[in-house]
Amino acid sequence: MRLMYKEIIAGGFQQLLELFPDDEFQNLTRSTIPLLHYWRQHEQTAHRVITGVFGADLPIADLRFEYEVPAFGGNPPSCTDIMCLSNDVAVAVEAKSTEPMYELVGGWRQDGNQQNRLNVLNHWIDLIDARTHGVNVRNVDGVVYQMLHRLASACSMGRNHCAVLYQLFPLASNAAEYIAEYVANLGLLAEATGAGDDVRIILHNIPITPGAAHAAVAAAIGPLDRINRAHAVREAIIADDLFEFGHEDFVEIPGH
Repeated sequence: MRLMYKEIIAGGFQQLLELFPDDEFQNLTRSTIPLLHYWRQHEQTAHRVITGVFGADLPIADLRFEYEVPAFGGNPPSCTDIMCLSNDVAVAVEAKSTEPMYELVGGWRQDGNQQNRLNVLNHWIDLIDARTHGVNVRNVDGVVYQMLHRLASACSMGRNHCAVLYQLFPLASNAAEYIAEYVANLGLLAEATGAGDDVRIILHNIPITPGAAHAAVAAAIGPLDRINRAHAVREAIIADDLFEFGHEDFVEIPGH
């Protein structure tokens, strides 16, 4: 299995972490941190995730971190946390931990150059509809815009089976509300896009608690400058038990 970050790299997980910008490693609350910690044992993790999504351990050839799918007309691309790929499978993985819900399509397309944004939106819709043949354009305005173009990214890969997988790493204090909010919004995505057996929408709930090293690492990075802080967090992701992961649930969000 090759690890990829925008381009193919073969130097392993340490090299992958070095290719992420330092800004991703300035604290332990960004969803990037539990995501990378969870995917340290990337081959075993990929097998577990793919089995959870499709009910079978389908082979995965590549993991592509921070994978970009072009938007219409040179606009900013959709950048998926991890794209899992094989000849038959494409799974777009998006991690969330403490982030608030992003804006809806209806609000997003009213800002800036509205014709340009309509063109961008139609591009994402066309990618999805080419796979599902069931997009209900009238309902798209109520969908979270990021969720729409993450699903479009998975559909764009030309695989027989595709999915968007939202990996949630909720804090215990708000886990129930956080999960419910994502279930509801992913449900709107599924209904508006006609997701089904070959285009799946999955919520992957992975409860986290601070691990044995979490408090010590959080205290140690406080006085460090930006570069040394990023270095310390990268090392902690590889070497330490920053998080403990609880029982995982894969929840398929039904479409039509």
